[in-house]
Amino acid sequence: MFDGYRGVGNGLCLPAGPLREPLSRLQGVDLVVANGALTGLADNEILMQAEPRAFVRVSGTGRMDCDAFVRMHREVHAVAGIGNPSRFSHTLRELGLEPQLHPLPDHHRYRGDEVLFDDDWPVVVTEKDATKLRSLAGVPENCWYLEIDTAMGPGTEEKLQELLRVHGIGS
Repeated sequence: MFDGYRGVGNGLCLPAGPLREPLSRLQGVDLVVANGALTGLADNEILMQAEPRAFVRVSGTGRMDCDAFVRMHREVHAVAGIGNPSRFSHTLRELGLEPQLHPLPDHHRYRGDEVLFDDDWPVVVTEKDATKLRSLAGVPENCWYLEIDTAMGPGTEEKLQELLRVHGIGS
């Protein structure tokens, strides 16, 4: 899996670069999934897109469709402890929000104070970050996460069926 916008970055593995495995590993994979945009790294590449669905309170006590949320809240704090926080901010801008991004390291261990601010703007986090915040005390009621679905590009189902057949799985 690759972030289609960042590609291979500097081509180095963690912690010096974004890769979890060396590029030579591509020679032994059945399929490359590109998140957001195709990379052109392999012939066996498929596209996966994130599709925003709704804003959900981290506390679980409320849910609002994206259009309604944007009508109510233009400016938001965007807190993201993911590999590419600016991509999360970009998604929020595409929805019509004006996020003030507060990037954190990937896999950040939340304490809870990262989502506390001295204004009344809502705080929006990723689904990944929301799972970590749910168990913490003191997370404000105005802390929401962006719920997403993923959609696979054209031809994905056929490619997956062929791979299953080649590996003797299914009919």
